[in-house]
Amino acid sequence: MASLAVITAVKARLAASAFATPVKHPNADFQTPADGSSFVAVQYPLASEAQRTFGAPGNNVFREEGVIRFVINIPRGADLEVAATIADELRALFRSARFAGVRCYAPTSLVFNDGNDDGNYSRGSIAVPYDFDLHA
Repeated sequence: MASLAVITAVKARLAASAFATPVKHPNADFQTPADGSSFVAVQYPLASEAQRTFGAPGNNVFREEGVIRFVINIPRGADLEVAATIADELRALFRSARFAGVRCYAPTSLVFNDGNDDGNYSRGSIAVPYDFDLHA
């Protein structure tokens, strides 16, 4: 899972943007939209850290590398364009973005599988690779 600094930075970027789809963050209190409309769940399925420099304490750099996964939930039976539009908005917001020390790279395309319906929703996802340097 990503470090707290990365999670906080991603939350802030989403909150400060014009992204209007409701967002569920990990382990946060969240109610699916009452009208059954789309929402996005943020996940951090992969993160690792490696020491990049060696020196005196306080002058070392540790690099966290990982993936931010956005799971796009659309109403079952909705046109795939709904998910593709949300994915494109997220891809534009995070593509080659730098914020609060987080560096994002090229997002994946939307992966959508009609066989993963869950209750009232169908899901697809995109992933955004990132890195973040910690100085310690």
